[in-house]
Amino acid sequence: VGSEMCIRDRYEHGALTEVVNASWDDLFAMPIEHLYILNNAGPRARDEWYVHHIVTDRYVLVDGVVDLALFDARDDSPSRGTLVVTTLDPIGGEAPSGVRIPAGVWHSFRCRSPRMVLINAKVPGYNRAEPDKYRLSMPNEHTDFRWSTYQEL
Repeated sequence: VGSEMCIRDRYEHGALTEVVNASWDDLFAMPIEHLYILNNAGPRARDEWYVHHIVTDRYVLVDGVVDLALFDARDDSPSRGTLVVTTLDPIGGEAPSGVRIPAGVWHSFRCRSPRMVLINAKVPGYNRAEPDKYRLSMPNEHTDFRWSTYQEL
């Protein structure tokens, strides 16, 4: 979701911000089966990677600034083995506010602002009996990336 795709109307006591719009085919072509809000107080980084084998994550950053690291481990992907670090701004900011993370792509994030509010719209929904969430420490056998040594470009 690019900032040009979102509506953010400010008014006297706050703002109205779009979070989901059916016209955002690149992010919300699939249905929403599980939706949650993650908030974080203070700048900090996740010191591990997360991946799903079935689930697609769709992040929309509502407030704050987040660096997102993505490592493609999908066997059939032309970008297999590629590491990308990108920044998400809140809706209406300069950088994109939303991203779709396919199954098989390892991800981690670092909050750079005093506060962060992020919405995740998963598909398929979370299965408590058989969670599709796997973790790896940083660094690991796939990449030597770690937030503590990452320098912005």
